[in-house]
Amino acid sequence: MIMPSDHASLFAHPVRIIPITAELLAIEEQGVAGLARILDVDPPLEWPAEFGGEHYRRVLLDLMQRHPALGQYGGWYVIAANRLVGFCGFKGPPDARGLVEIGFSIAAPHQRNGYARQAVALLLARASADPIVTGVAARTLPHLEASRRVLEACGFKLSETIADDKLGVVLRYVRSLDRRAESVMNRGA
Repeated sequence: MIMPSDHASLFAHPVRIIPITAELLAIEEQGVAGLARILDVDPPLEWPAEFGGEHYRRVLLDLMQRHPALGQYGGWYVIAANRLVGFCGFKGPPDARGLVEIGFSIAAPHQRNGYARQAVALLLARASADPIVTGVAARTLPHLEASRRVLEACGFKLSETIADDKLGVVLRYVRSLDRRAESVMNRGA
């Protein structure tokens, strides 16, 4: 399993994530070259990443309006080898049980380089740093085998299969953040 602290040493091009703001979404809407210029990175070879584009921008803007103090629980651009390669993020703040849901998408020409796995590891590190968060969930489609492998490599377990009116069958994965195990490990350090 990939742990967040290990990710940089395992990959030729470690990723970093940059928070997505309403201002950056407006720039992205005008064209990805302008966004890359503002982020001071090279533009992606292809954009938007799957599940991105206008619909994703609307969803993020709505999330920002509903939760003005969203902070780390919003969207993030994924940068690797000084190039914009995708996006990832949380689908909102933790719910009443302490569960957050994440999503990720890497543009096709940049896939199979470990960028999604690294982005998920960075999101897990952020979620783990919040004592309110007890677990992290993610959804994917059955035919997206690479996404399933990313989640499994990052310690997620398939928890249920959901019937969705628009998408058909959706697989829901969950990773528990066992605070007791962390506190035992920290005491031994």
